[in-house]
Amino acid sequence: MEDELLMKIQDGLFETSKAMLLEQGKIHPIAYLVSGASDVESMKEDTQFTMHAFDEEEAKRPIKKDEYAIAAISMEMPDMELYTHLCAMLPTLEDFLNQGVAIAARDFGGSIEESVTRVLDLFLMVKKGNRKDIVAAVIKKLATKVNAHALIIISEAYSLENMEGLPRQAFEKDLSKEPKAQEVLNSTMEAATFMRRIRAPILREPTAEGAQRDSGKLIGLGDVIDTSSKDGDFKMTGRFLNLITPFD
Repeated sequence: MEDELLMKIQDGLFETSKAMLLEQGKIHPIAYLVSGASDVESMKEDTQFTMHAFDEEEAKRPIKKDEYAIAAISMEMPDMELYTHLCAMLPTLEDFLNQGVAIAARDFGGSIEESVTRVLDLFLMVKKGNRKDIVAAVIKKLATKVNAHALIIISEAYSLENMEGLPRQAFEKDLSKEPKAQEVLNSTMEAATFMRRIRAPILREPTAEGAQRDSGKLIGLGDVIDTSSKDGDFKMTGRFLNLITPFD
């Protein structure tokens, strides 16, 4: 798949997200896998992914032989979905994890969802991980399954950078606590041969001193800033990178 086409796809998804943000006031983080239609067609039969990879109308839409396809994956999966994926990826631990859910239900009561959350919390504490690690593993597994050409992630985020220069890469930090960080609509793309990041500052009405940060009414978006590895020494870091397998 040509790099120019992938960038056009990213631009289109970004424009759609901009419109949604302006209309709704917020968006949920979404990961998009871009692949050939024939690769994604088989995924529709896989119940492990259909719950969050396609909505009903998209799943029914006929796919032309040579068109590309996009699978959209929620990055805010509920714990029951995360648990289902975790068991699928760690089959040797599935019985052990299910026993833990049964014990949690017996000892603490509550719903099955609450018991699953308790087991997930304990598992991730022992592994020194978090729910984003499971989401990243799900994306990597699905990207391999559908021979994805690119992973595009769109979310609200904070960016610490010189707005006239290259971004300072600090994605592992909680930049919301950094006074100099700018609230942005952010999109990263990892393809087999290049990386690209586009973002637009989120503009809000001023708030009173002491008010929660970035709580003012959304009034628009600033100019889009585009940075790509095609333009020089540009790198991105974070758990949601290196999930695309290069083609031979």
